[in-house]
Amino acid sequence: MPARACSRSAAARAAATREGGRLHLSLKEGDGEGWSTHGAVAQPRFFTYWREGPLRAALADAGWAVDRLERRAGLRADRWLVVAGVRRFCR
Repeated sequence: MPARACSRSAAARAAATREGGRLHLSLKEGDGEGWSTHGAVAQPRFFTYWREGPLRAALADAGWAVDRLERRAGLRADRWLVVAGVRRFCR
């Protein structure tokens, strides 16, 4: 989904998650967005690529605290950002 929709989606999930609830997600690392037709899935998939700084900011704005962010290699030359986080306290 496009970056704006990702931010709204993260905020909606935060709103539906109790304080202390856990978040785990994997996103492709990079810039921009686009369709991918490789891999085990036969149909094209749309990816939004993220960099660490903007991803951390979007998650914080949505109500999440990032506990851990790791970079992992994909099956090809692609890189993934793997995030573990927690729902922050809201007043």
